[in-house]
Amino acid sequence: LLHTESNTYFINLINQLILLIESIILSKEYKKFDKSLDKLIEAIKITTPDFSLSNYKYFVYDSFELRILMNMSLVLDEIKSIEQSLEIMEFCMQIVDPNEKLYPKICYNLSYTYHRLDIHESALKYSDLGIDYCMRHRDYNGLNLLYFRKGVAEYGLGYETFMDSLKKCIYFCEILDQNKLKDLFINNCKKFYNIELQL
Repeated sequence: LLHTESNTYFINLINQLILLIESIILSKEYKKFDKSLDKLIEAIKITTPDFSLSNYKYFVYDSFELRILMNMSLVLDEIKSIEQSLEIMEFCMQIVDPNEKLYPKICYNLSYTYHRLDIHESALKYSDLGIDYCMRHRDYNGLNLLYFRKGVAEYGLGYETFMDSLKKCIYFCEILDQNKLKDLFINNCKKFYNIELQL
């Protein structure tokens, strides 16, 4: 596409996509988080040349740049601190359009981050926001993840409804034919929370 495209906007977008994919591979496959972050910064600088991690709040981002910024937050969690990761993810949440497809992904990431900080009220809030988006837009693909986060947050808060949420997580895995993910959720419930999911 780069050899056939002449529109600058599409050339920039393709280059950003390439760098984002390279970053994800470096992070997920090779655990090279510093190099992964460098790729993400390089990607965002294509359209925001003055970008840095110290001045990111001063720019306006389109939806794809916001996706890059969200991924930066995830990588920073590995190499800097959960607090810096949370700060950037909260910023993403403030500027994302609530009807944007990226919205429930940011909700999920915030819910998980707050879970790790043992702030279960916020973890529940963001999982509920993500679930609400998915229901309103009939986008069921991420519901299993969001219901898992919701159930764990409810469990952390001592709410009796936690089992209902976790069962919904498993049911959505079955509907979406995600059996490996279903087994992972069941195993994680037992391993980390001593919860036996009886379906």
